[in-house]
Amino acid sequence: MKTTLYLGLLVLTAGVFYLMGSLNSEVVYVESLEITPSQERIDFEFAAESLPRGGLDIPAQWFIMDGMAGEEKMMFIFGYADNRSVCEHTLELAREEAPWREFRCEDAN
Repeated sequence: MKTTLYLGLLVLTAGVFYLMGSLNSEVVYVESLEITPSQERIDFEFAAESLPRGGLDIPAQWFIMDGMAGEEKMMFIFGYADNRSVCEHTLELAREEAPWREFRCEDAN
């Protein structure tokens, strides 16, 4: 429970820092994404690939859990100068909480 709370706060903090950083950087609006008329909703993975990288040119990260149903993208980590180190720290927390599961980070953009 404690780790889940920390993970939730981490994602919330990432969003706040992203919004703060977007005040001084180029913003990509949903309207600028190429979407065909037949699409009923935006493909989140496509949108993530279209985001610009951070100031250190480190890509956003997918936090992935490998489960019985295959790989599941659990979190999208973005908005930090070093998204990779944040994802790796999240990996440590998740592995402590659920050592029987396999987690990994993957570049998103």
